Amino acid sequence: MSKKIEIDVLDELNKGACMGMDAIKFVLDKVDDKKFRDILERQYEGYKRISESICELYPEYSHDEPRETSTMNKVMTWYGIEMKTFMDNSDSKIAELLLQGTN
Repeated sequence: MSKKIEIDVLDELNKGACMGMDAIKFVLDKVDDKKFRDILERQYEGYKRISESICELYPEYSHDEPRETSTMNKVMTWYGIEMKTFMDNSDSKIAELLLQGTN
């Protein structure tokens, strides 16, 4: 595999992990159930570990920093979550949104 392909793979993995962390940060204050909140916090830490591992591995392939989600994507994610939870911010709706986001 070429270094370019490996860098692209690492970048996409890192963007996915960062997007997962962002989405969890955006919904965490809306979650009422403690068990659900604990699950989301563990999931956040899992995404964070993935991103940290990529950051440690990345210098073997590039002198740049791994790419993250753009500011525009973060804003659109936040806005989408706010709009979709405006009328229904139940834990089940939040879980549904997070599942849709991972797919």
